[in-house]
Amino acid sequence: MGQDNDSGVGQEWPQAINTVIPNVVSIDAYSYSPFDSRRAGIWSGTGFVANAAKDYVLTNCHAVGPGPIVVDARVVYHDPVHDFGFLQCVHVPVQVAGNDNKEKLRIMSAVLSCLDRNLLEYVVNCAATGGSSGSPVFSKDGEVIGVLSGGTKTTNFVIPLELPVQISRGDVQAEFEQKPPSRCRELGLTDELAKAIRMDHPGVAALLVAKIQEGDIIVQVDGEYITHPLRLGEILDRCVGKTLRFRPQRGASDTEVDVYVGNLYDIIPDRLVHAMQNNLPVSGVRLQTV
Repeated sequence: MGQDNDSGVGQEWPQAINTVIPNVVSIDAYSYSPFDSRRAGIWSGTGFVANAAKDYVLTNCHAVGPGPIVVDARVVYHDPVHDFGFLQCVHVPVQVAGNDNKEKLRIMSAVLSCLDRNLLEYVVNCAATGGSSGSPVFSKDGEVIGVLSGGTKTTNFVIPLELPVQISRGDVQAEFEQKPPSRCRELGLTDELAKAIRMDHPGVAALLVAKIQEGDIIVQVDGEYITHPLRLGEILDRCVGKTLRFRPQRGASDTEVDVYVGNLYDIIPDRLVHAMQNNLPVSGVRLQTV
C-alpha cells in the first residue's frame, strides 16, 4: 500500500521516532526453575519507559513473570490476566568532578547505567563538556568508579577503573563482542553448554562472540569458562608469548584452537618518520629499509 506524501505523515515520522527510541530498552533474563507454564531457560525482550520519574519500564508479562527469574532490574508487577508487566530500573547515583567548560571546578550529579556495553564503557546521563574529559566519576562512598571519557550533549561515557588499573598488552588479533545467550543460541550455542556456563557463572547476561572465525562463541580459554572481556584480558596479559587453548563453538561444532598470544605493543607504532618534497634535485641520497 502506497503512502500519500502530501499528507505530511512521512515528514512527521522522523520526529516521532527520535522521541520514542531513547525510551526503548532491551531486556535479558533467565529462569532457573520451571514454574506454572514457563520452562527454565534464557530469553530476551523489549520494553519502554512508562514513568521516567520512577524508572518504570512497561513490557510483557511473559518477559518478567510469573516465576523465579534473574534480571538486572526489580520486577514491580506482572498482571495475572493480561500480558503486561512493569520493571523498575536499578541505577547507581554518582558525581562527576572536573574542569567542565574551563571552569575552575564543577561538580555534576549523574546516574550510572548501561553496565554491560560491548566497548567496556559505562554511561552517565550528565551534560559534561570537553573540559571534563578525564574527570573522576565517584559514588557517595567516595569510591572512584571510572574516568569520564566523552559523549554527547546529554550522555557521556565512563571508562571503568579496572582498565587503567591493569593495562592490557596481550593480544590475539581477533575481535570480541558480548552477546546475550538468546543471540548465542541462534549462532549455535547448545543447551548443554549454556547450562554448564550458568552453573559456573550464575547470573551471566552475555557471552563472548569472537571473530577467530565469524560467529565463534568463546566457551573456554585454557579450561576456564569465559563470559566477560575483562577476565579474558587478564588471561591474555599474563600469557604474552605463550599459546592458549581456545574452545569456541563454531555453529553446531564444538572445537578447540591453539592461539598464540602476542604483545600488543609490538604492533603499535612508536616512531614517526617525516619527509618533505623539495624542488631541488635529489642526489647522493639512498633510501634504506629500517
